[in-house]
Amino acid sequence: MNDWSRREEPLFIERALPASISTSDEPPPDYS
Repeated sequence: MNDWSRREEPLFIERALPASISTSDEPPPDYS
């Protein structure tokens, strides 16, 4: 994850973290 993604896209980061943890079967989203 890049700094710009954290500042401009905080929602995506918050969704990506719990999503990847909850759905361990599916690969993490490629936001970076």
